Amino acid sequence: MTSREIIAYLYAAWRIVKLDREAIGRFDPTPEGAWKSFTAAFLVAPVYLLLVLSDIFTAEQPLRLFLLQVIAYVISWVAFPLLMVSLTRLLGREAEFCRWLSTYNWFQIPQIMIMLPVALLALAAGPIAPLFLLSLMVMTAVLMYHWFIAHHALKLDGLAAAAVVTINFLLDLLIRGTMLGLASA
Repeated sequence: MTSREIIAYLYAAWRIVKLDREAIGRFDPTPEGAWKSFTAAFLVAPVYLLLVLSDIFTAEQPLRLFLLQVIAYVISWVAFPLLMVSLTRLLGREAEFCRWLSTYNWFQIPQIMIMLPVALLALAAGPIAPLFLLSLMVMTAVLMYHWFIAHHALKLDGLAAAAVVTINFLLDLLIRGTMLGLASA
């Protein structure tokens, strides 16, 4: 994957932040494009690591928590797309799967950049009520962007797109909950 391709996809992903429907058409709708979109996982990984470092350094078993975080990260990048293979088939949208996956994966970069300032504030300030409200607002925005991507990339009606987002959210909770359960065991 060339740096020019990466920059083009990052530009398209940032246009999603502006709710630009035309941006969906800038993502590669081919199987090769879907596979290439996993490059985003490597670009997001350092920022993700930054977000979880304080937990790792303060853990009783830092190596164990680090490995669990890495495993959870990989699973989260793979599990939902695998589930979506079947779900898009069930919804009659399998022809749209590769464009959706490419869009969804590349959007993870602006997503983590949207979440990063709030996460860093939480690390610095600790748990305070206004920060919780801000975190909730950011999470709501992220879910709205996921809905936008599902709605436009998969060409789903609003309710079906909301169901896709809900499934993604619940799967993420399951992965994170399992990881935290294993970390405290």
